Formats: sequence, structure tokens, C-alpha cells
Amino acid sequence: TIPANLAIALHADFDYALFEMKGELYIAASTLLPAIAALNGDSFSKLKEFKGRELNGYKARHPLYDRDSLLINTNYVLLDQGTGCVHTAPGHGEDDYHAGITHKLDIYSPVNPDGRFDESVGPYKDMQVFQANERIVEDLRQNGSLLHSNSIEHSYPHCWRCKKPVIYRATAQWFIAMDQADLRANALEAIKGVAWLPAWGEERISSMIENRPDWCISRQRDWGVPLPAFFCRDCGEALLDPTAIENVEKTFAAQGSNSWYQKEAAEFIPAGTACPGCGGKEFEKGKDILDVWFESGSSHGILQRSAGHRWPADMYLEGGDQYRGWFHSSLLVGISALDASPYRAVITHGWVLDAEGRAMHKSLGNVIEPQSIIKDKGAEILRLWAAMVNYQEDVRFSSEILLRLSESYRKIRNTWRFMLGVLADFTPGLDPLARSAFGETDLYILQRLQEIKARVLQAYQDFEYHAIFHAMFNFFTVDLSAFYLNIQKDNLYCNRLDAPERRAAQQTVFILLRETLLLMAPILSFTCEEAWGHVPDHPGKEPFIHLQRFPEIDATLGKAVEAARWEKIMEIRDRILKEIESARAARLIGDSLEADIEITAAADDEELLRSNRELFKAILVVAALKVQAGKKEKITVRKATGCKCPRCWNRVAAAVVDPVNPELCPRCAAVVKE
Repeated sequence: TIPANLAIALHADFDYALFEMKGELYIAASTLLPAIAALNGDSFSKLKEFKGRELNGYKARHPLYDRDSLLINTNYVLLDQGTGCVHTAPGHGEDDYHAGITHKLDIYSPVNPDGRFDESVGPYKDMQVFQANERIVEDLRQNGSLLHSNSIEHSYPHCWRCKKPVIYRATAQWFIAMDQADLRANALEAIKGVAWLPAWGEERISSMIENRPDWCISRQRDWGVPLPAFFCRDCGEALLDPTAIENVEKTFAAQGSNSWYQKEAAEFIPAGTACPGCGGKEFEKGKDILDVWFESGSSHGILQRSAGHRWPADMYLEGGDQYRGWFHSSLLVGISALDASPYRAVITHGWVLDAEGRAMHKSLGNVIEPQSIIKDKGAEILRLWAAMVNYQEDVRFSSEILLRLSESYRKIRNTWRFMLGVLADFTPGLDPLARSAFGETDLYILQRLQEIKARVLQAYQDFEYHAIFHAMFNFFTVDLSAFYLNIQKDNLYCNRLDAPERRAAQQTVFILLRETLLLMAPILSFTCEEAWGHVPDHPGKEPFIHLQRFPEIDATLGKAVEAARWEKIMEIRDRILKEIESARAARLIGDSLEADIEITAAADDEELLRSNRELFKAILVVAALKVQAGKKEKITVRKATGCKCPRCWNRVAAAVVDPVNPELCPRCAAVVKE
């Protein structure tokens, strides 16, 4: 870009020197003189030293052309190499451009759109810029302007698409000013009213808006959405006429943006329009198109035009790269056009990585196509994975992860299947049960449901889907499968069909089934829809689960049992279960129904155990429980004595004399007899 040179930049605070070398006088940064002399194989003599600011405004002679090059002060001059005097071409490079604007230099760019020099550079006309480098260097050497040359390897911008080096070329473009109408200030203020997830998003986009230049919205492409500008054929002056732009808008709405290429300029411009520069009456259409980010940033306009939608959007969701893209452009368009942010919340998702934490690329062969997952394991597994991970971070993905997740899915699905099975003879609302008819374990699990429900509903509001998965999965595995449904099996399978405690358990299971399906429907959409079809009919049931609203929190059930008391009960249960598992591992017993538990407990625990012995026996699913007081807790597990009922597997002291079913326990014999 030496042919385009208009200035030489020096740092105002650096020390520069006038020095003699090989009989010639030169100026360079003082600290670089030894290196300059070494490159030229000679010694030097420093004659005078001064600050760079003292040379500001002086003129040097261009080494190739009969024109001056202005000496200017800038802050992009470094002392790590070179001379401390930096070649500056305002038409080729961002720093050079801003320096040219500051010092009122021409934005001179003698390069045509095809990358070749124009006629203003004389002997280099029509030469491709990169191919002209050797010729220019040789000409500088021949006229004595070049002291030294060599090749260096450095970072240089390349086209993201074809990977070839790009040419910086200043051209006339259309901009949206960031400060003239307080666009920057208004955008920064609007950012504060948006919910950013993660929270660091606010600082990130604020920093970008605060430091960005004016927005260049024009592009030079063969096709795109035209920028509705017109130019005088005589003088080239731009015409921005509101009526003409409105005509373009109406035509685009009726015929599409391709009409720009099909119609003449006169069909858009009002009759009698004159050029504001020369008074000419002939105009031509501009050839620029709009920046595609301006297009995407305008997409929220559909919320105003389409029925059933409202502006602004509740939420924008995209990756972290969109802080420079969609999030950014949408905000600026919204502020410019409607004086407000086009979104209430912005969520940033991470990227999907392979099992080793590498980004997925076809070149690495580590890409897993979603379609292959759906074909192999079904869409539900993929949806469950998306809900399970914290999508705001980069997440790993592999077949092994899906395999483990498939097992989690089966646990959830099988829990629903079990609950549907025990409701086969249940009709909701046929005989409504009073709250007093529910057992304490029924009330406890319904209270836990209210706690989980509150957490899940809030997580939906906060877009915390991984919190929903983990809360629900733990509820299914810990509270339902391992506790409530397990301890209710004897009640549900072995009591009379119309036994009050069985009916209460069925009513509880129905509530659990219905509400967990509703809570998981946005995640396991197909599974929940399938299960919903088998849920017993009840008042208010919609034909499809996705027409149903989320369940509401029942405040009365939220305090159905004393939380502190049940926390203590579950702590004691866990300690006893640990000893039961040890006895099973030692093959002292088979399952817990063979366990005869004797526990020595301190005063408070002893009172709780003794006054709730039948409750503890039920939630432990054991044959017997003996409680005695002591200073230190001791739990002993023995194999229960007595006969095992083949129907319920409970132990009884002695065989029942029943002529019809002599092997059954009294409860089972009575149920079977009825």
C-alpha cells in the first residue's frame, strides 16, 4: 500500500533522533538506531534528539510520487521493530483510516473492486495488489529509498470462506450513527432492563455497545435486500427522499424485494424530484444491499404484524457468538425504530462437545447427527438430554452419555407405567375422599409433591431446565420408587379393592401421576402424551396433555405434615435401612420383609420410634420392629420367625387354621374369602 501513502505516523511521547549513516541523514526512534545500523552493516552518529510531538505537522516527500506525506502523531506506533515511523495509508486499514479522519487526510484507496490498482498509481495500473509488491519494492530500491527489506511472518486477516488474504479498501458506505441520536446511550440504558442468562451477558453486550463504531449497514453483493438509495446520474449525489423510500416499501410489500431489480428508478421516485447537489432530474438505483445482520435484527417486526403475537419478544435464545450478531443488531434496530429493546430476556447457550471435550467438526470425524440419535433411541432421549444438561455452558455429548440417560428415561417411564397399573380399577371423583381419609405417608408424599412442584414451576419461569430434570428425576427415584410406591405395594396389591387405605393410596397415586405428567410434558412430550391417553378420565381432562395447564400448588397440602418431624423420621429410616442392606449383603436375610429389627435409641428418638412404631414398620417394610431406650443408638437385624404368607409375603406368628386357605395370613384370608 505504499502507493496509497499519505502520512507517516510517530508517537508523540517517544524519543526520536536525527542521525547520520553512510553519509546520509535519517530520522528514526532513538532506541531503534542500533538495530537499524546493524541491519545495514554500518555505524551511525546521533546528531540531535527530540520528542515525536515536535515533528507533528511537518511534511516528507513520497518516495514514489511527486506529493507530500504528512508527519502525524498517533498511538498505534510501537518500538518492538522497524523505525518508529509508521507508513500510513488512510484508505487501507482501520487504524490508518481513523488517523486520516483525525488529521483531515484524503481517504485515498487506489484499488478497484477487483483488487487491482487504478490509473492514479501510474506504472502499477491494472496490477493485482499482492502481485505488485515485488515491483514496488524494486522501484524503492532503485531510487535509493529502501535501506533494507526482508520477509516476516505475522497475523493477517483472511476470508473466512475461501481462506485467502483480504485487501483493506476504504469505500463509500452507509452507516447508522451511534451517537448523533443518542442510539448508544439509549441502547445501554435498555440493556439494564433485560434479563440476561447467564448474568455475564449484560456486561458483555454493554461493553460491545459502548465501544463499537458506527454501524455500517451497506454491503456489496450481487443479490440481497436492496438498500433503497438513489444517485444523481450527473453528479453522483445521493438522494434520500422519504416519499421514494415509502414507495419502495409499498412495492416490496406487494411484489417482494426482487422488484428493485425489475423496475427503473423513476418508478419509485416522485415526479419532478431534483438532485439536491446539481439540480439534475435523472437518477439511478444504488447497487448496495443491506447488511444481513440488519435483516436479522429486524426480524422481530413480525411480532407486530402477525396476529396472536406481541412485541417485544419474551426471550431470545442463541449462542455466545450472537452478542456481536443477532442480539446486538436486534437491540439497535429495536431502539432505533421503536425506542425499546425487542426482547425481555436473552439466554445464551453453550456448544455441544464430544466425549473428550473437543468441538465437533466434520474434519475431526466426531460429529454426531441428531437424526441418527432419534433413529436409534428416539426423540425423547435427545429431548431429555437437552433438559438434563446446563445448556448455558459447553456440554459433552457421546453414545455413553446417551446410554446412561436411556436408563434414566426407563426409570421415569416405568414409574408412570406402575402408577397407571394400580389405577386400573380407580375412577377419580366417584367417591371423593376427605383429607382425614389419607394416611400420613399419603400426606407426606403429597407435601413433597408441592415442594417439587414449586421448584419446577419456578425453574420453568427461569429457563432452568436442568434443575427441572434433576428435581423430577430425584423425586421419581428417591421419593416415589424407593419410598412411597414401594411401601404402598402391600396396600395396593393385597388389601380389599374398596379398603379405605387402598382408595386413599390410589387417590394419591392419581394426583402424583397426573401432576408429574403435566410437569414433564414440555420435556418428554411424546411419552407424556402417550401416558395421558391412559390416565383415568376426570373432570377438566383435556383430550391432549399439551392443552392442559400446569398444576397449581396446593397450599393446604404444603403443610399436610410436620416437616421437621418427618425429616427426623426419614433420617432414622435411612440409618435402619443401611443396617438392613448390610444384613442382606451378609445373606442373613433375603428381602426386608424377613427382617426383625431391634433398635436401642436415645430419649427423643426412642419416643418418636415408640409412638410411631407401626408407621416405621410400614415405611421400612419389615416383619417386626422392637424399640427400647438406651444412651447410644444400636440397630440389630435378625431374621424374622413365623410363617410367610404366600400372598403378601408378610410373616405371621403361626399358621392360620382356615379350611379354604390355611396357608394365608388373617388379612389375606379375609380378603380372598370376600
